Amino acid sequence: MKDTRKKIVLFIVEGKSEEAALAPILSKIISSSVVKFKVLHGDITSDLYSEPKKKMLDKIKAHVKTFMGSIFHAVDILEIIHIV
Repeated sequence: MKDTRKKIVLFIVEGKSEEAALAPILSKIISSSVVKFKVLHGDITSDLYSEPKKKMLDKIKAHVKTFMGSIFHAVDILEIIHIV
């Protein structure tokens, strides 16, 4: 049996203002999927408190795992878009 649930397109953004500006537009453009946002409250690329040798991909993976929690699974995610 094929899973007919809509897949999630996750946008990682810096603040609530990006989410407020983009959510209405993207939800209409990407109607075949569910649009979700992970707000980081700052620029992940210039985070002064993160480990200096930690790779950017590892940082993003950690935020995606936090977003997913115990509700979503990797198969639920269609695409991840990071807007800096």
